[in-house]
Amino acid sequence: MTQLLESIMSNFMFICVPSIVYFLVWTKYGKQSGCTSKIVLFLFLSISIILCLSFPYHYLDNFIFDFRQVPLVIGVLYGGPLVGGALLAILMAFRYIIGGDGTYLGLLISLCMYISLVAMTTKRRLSNHSKLIVRALVVSTAIIPFLIMLLWCWFFKFSYQETIIIALFRIIQFVAICITVYLVEFIIGYFKMQKELYEIEKMRVVSQIAASVSHEIRNPLTTVKGLLQVFREKDISLEKRRNLTEVALHELNTAINVISDYLTFAKPQIEKVTFLNLSEEFQQVVSVLTPYANMQQVTLTCVVDTVQQVLGDSQQFRQRVVVQELKKIAST
Repeated sequence: MTQLLESIMSNFMFICVPSIVYFLVWTKYGKQSGCTSKIVLFLFLSISIILCLSFPYHYLDNFIFDFRQVPLVIGVLYGGPLVGGALLAILMAFRYIIGGDGTYLGLLISLCMYISLVAMTTKRRLSNHSKLIVRALVVSTAIIPFLIMLLWCWFFKFSYQETIIIALFRIIQFVAICITVYLVEFIIGYFKMQKELYEIEKMRVVSQIAASVSHEIRNPLTTVKGLLQVFREKDISLEKRRNLTEVALHELNTAINVISDYLTFAKPQIEKVTFLNLSEEFQQVVSVLTPYANMQQVTLTCVVDTVQQVLGDSQQFRQRVVVQELKKIAST
């Protein structure tokens, strides 16, 4: 019994550590889709499968029990048929090398699970994502494997006690699959909620800055309007006309710069990680916040005493600094 519990705990750790690390770190800081993401997921889950098969629990002489099918399910659900197919190939090859009486039963169950999961998750669009996950898990990892196991035990005339033991281990593996999928969904939902909260906060900041930006744009446009009315007079000298034109162009450039700063903060952009000059980034933040600070009668100053560059995304860096500084301005 102690050996069984140790095997269950070790196998569960072999699954959780690579899977949770991937969804916790890569999903947050890396790309959530694309070829690179699927390759990384495949590598993490391949490690889990190999570790689970390397440290199984032996029962009924030549039968082994492990959680090798849990990474296979994760790979199909979150990596797609290609990732799942590659994991299935590794699982079947490694299990065939190990051998034993339950080799062909395990291979058959893994193959049927893969086919069922792919059939149920490909080209299916449900309004509730959790319904699809639950339906796929119940059918593919519980009903189908259990029926295959019962038919196998009946065909090869397993004893009642042996059938009960195999069924018990099948139930334990199904519970492990459900727990792992729940943890993965929890992590994905947590980061999704964080992103949505940030977007809500960002839109609130954009609406606050919009009022101050409109005020900053109105002043130079009013000046340009007045200069255009002056241009209608016929007795303006050429030199005066040139001077007034320079003033009008200067005011228009001011309005354009204010609008550009606002749009740079408001519009979404593709993430691009580069080395950032902190002085330039903070000066850009000050230019965005200056109209709002003037409305609140707050003076902004920026002092950067370092020339060291940092690696990051300029757009996200500015947005997060603007959100934090806007809270400080509002609280003054």
